[in-house]
Amino acid sequence: MNYIAPNIFISKEYFIDLPIDSEIYQISIDTEQNKDYSVLESIKDLFYEDNVSIDSRYEKVKELNDSFQSVFLLGTALSIMLLFVGIMNYINSMCVNIMNRKHEFATLESIGMTQKQMKRMIAYESSYYAIGTSVLVLTFGTVLVYFSFAIIKRTITYAKFNYPFLEITVMFFLVFALCLVVSNLTLNKIFKISLVNRLRE
Repeated sequence: MNYIAPNIFISKEYFIDLPIDSEIYQISIDTEQNKDYSVLESIKDLFYEDNVSIDSRYEKVKELNDSFQSVFLLGTALSIMLLFVGIMNYINSMCVNIMNRKHEFATLESIGMTQKQMKRMIAYESSYYAIGTSVLVLTFGTVLVYFSFAIIKRTITYAKFNYPFLEITVMFFLVFALCLVVSNLTLNKIFKISLVNRLRE
């Protein structure tokens, strides 16, 4: 579009009859959405050997979508790596914590506390860990994500923020399940050692 002079639209017949030597410098073509690709390919074939510059909105949108897809895959891979590191760190910390309390559990068992009661006690403790993690994600995590998006928004002005409710809900259930499973498996390993040997340690 010409921003220096006004645009004048005339018919093809009138343009041909004008007593001047004129050239066409720009042609804008609007197509139906499902025909963008076919029209673009036809235009490229038509002007294949000519010195014609073709600027396609369809190709720009495709390039942006490809860029978004690459960023999404990179972010997903990074998130999975961080999740794996976090899970391994939690499992290690929980196992070490419970194993270091073997003598405590043996003492409780010797004065009448059943293994089932101890499992319930550790399950409550594990739930506190899960609740604490969830609270941190809902507070500091949400603030961090929002400010990160605000920074990205300065560069990609048309970006939209969608809070990942489903992903966070699934994560909460996974965290609770992980806390309970790890603590239960570690206790079962401890209970395989005789009470006498545990009291001696």
